[in-house]
Amino acid sequence: MICSLNEIGGLLRKAAMGSGYPVGLADAMSAAGVWLCARDLDGVGAVLAALDGGFEPTLELQRDHETLTIANASIGRCGASVPELLASGEVGRIVLEDPDSLMLLVGMAGVAATVGSTAFALTTGEGHSAIVDSNGLSGGRMDAVVGKVEIELAESRSQPSSSAHGAVSVNDQQWERVSSLAARVYVPATDESRLSGAGAGLTDND
Repeated sequence: MICSLNEIGGLLRKAAMGSGYPVGLADAMSAAGVWLCARDLDGVGAVLAALDGGFEPTLELQRDHETLTIANASIGRCGASVPELLASGEVGRIVLEDPDSLMLLVGMAGVAATVGSTAFALTTGEGHSAIVDSNGLSGGRMDAVVGKVEIELAESRSQPSSSAHGAVSVNDQQWERVSSLAARVYVPATDESRLSGAGAGLTDND
């Protein structure tokens, strides 16, 4: 189906909240999904891959000098912090073991690169590498499932490219799954809920 980027972002945000994510993390996941979709990448699928495992409140962290390792990496939980830590110089390299959504990490790095005019190098345990900057993803292949990925600051390599600003195509089954998750945050449609301010009210003019 064809959807606007605003429509995709709004539904992804609600889907993340419906899966138990706090508003701030839901916003980050939504922004990453939209960034991917705008560059003809599967942003909806990337968010769904992270949501499948549910919200993980804790992180398994290990620091070794300039390297931070995150085990069983829930990207929805830690992905937005990864580029921020690297850009701030807090750490020089971050290793994510068993990430649940590598492409969501790409999207979160892309959002950070766009805001901060930085670039990030990703290298998987299988030896594939790529650069993420404000223009998109360039370089090697990023498989959906990897055992480990390393990320660090890098120099931008890609050429400026146009991104989608209007409507993009979304897989129908993915859209149904996202809509189902988003429905968890909706207030039941009752006369009492409408009187309390939910929905359109008792008339179309409310």
